[in-house]
Amino acid sequence: WAMLAHAFAYTAISHFLANRPYRWAWERAIVIRVMSFGWPLLANGLLMFAIFQGDKAVIAVAFTPEIVGWYGAAFMLSMAPAMLVTTVMQSLLLPVLSSSKDAPDEFRQRHEKTLQACLTIGLLTAAVFAVYGPELLIALFGERYRDGASVVVLLGITQGVRIAKSGQFVSAVAIADTKIPLIANLARGAALFVAIGFVALGYGPVVVAVTGLFGESIAYAIAMRLLSKHVRYPVVSQIPLIAVWLLLASLSWGVGTLLREFAPLIGQVILGLTWLVVIAVIFSVFLPAVRGELSQLLKGRAGVGKK
Repeated sequence: WAMLAHAFAYTAISHFLANRPYRWAWERAIVIRVMSFGWPLLANGLLMFAIFQGDKAVIAVAFTPEIVGWYGAAFMLSMAPAMLVTTVMQSLLLPVLSSSKDAPDEFRQRHEKTLQACLTIGLLTAAVFAVYGPELLIALFGERYRDGASVVVLLGITQGVRIAKSGQFVSAVAIADTKIPLIANLARGAALFVAIGFVALGYGPVVVAVTGLFGESIAYAIAMRLLSKHVRYPVVSQIPLIAVWLLLASLSWGVGTLLREFAPLIGQVILGLTWLVVIAVIFSVFLPAVRGELSQLLKGRAGVGKK
């Protein structure tokens, strides 16, 4: 009932505050453009819905209700911040990119900044779950969900890759090539069938999470390759940055494991935060576009402060 009330209130207020009244109209040329632009996005949305529900369906069919409970909680915990971040990033970045789609050099520069910004936020998301994922799961859902610690880190890193991938997807939409997200996510969909095969062979929920991580990684690689054909930003130039991303994410997993095994809770918090700062500094060394943007922003604020 609360969700229905929200939907009705949102609709009513939108109509009340709109500058123009809502009217239906038909113009064949515009409808064709809308459909050609929008059908891959619709198909991609349905595909992602099937993938996310499919992962949980595989767990529900193959395992006990207890496993379904803690896997679902771990999935929801990792999914919520990723949904928020990707929605906000796409809303902010799409107008910036689309406004320069007819200026190749300017678009390439903005595309590079977008990719690096999304990679940075994705890395920090993955690192937070690698360091604090199990503790967050238990703190929010209770001790009965402790078994979910085995998958929450994997799911968090997977969502980190998904956030990083959103930079490519928003660039693809900005140049009206909406087929790129659909084609790339077909690889993520294929990972679901691989997971079904592993579960049929007797493997556990951890393998389902691992196949999801590999699926997202392959989807990222496909999107990167397809987008490089439209933007003068070759794949080779991105490989060192991606390698550093993978290294720091892996090290974060190792750091989180060591802290949980040897450090008290307060030590985990302090040392974990220190590690997050360290990887942010290290990764920024490989981000010339974002680093330059931040430098200009800080200089601008300093100048305003002096005035």
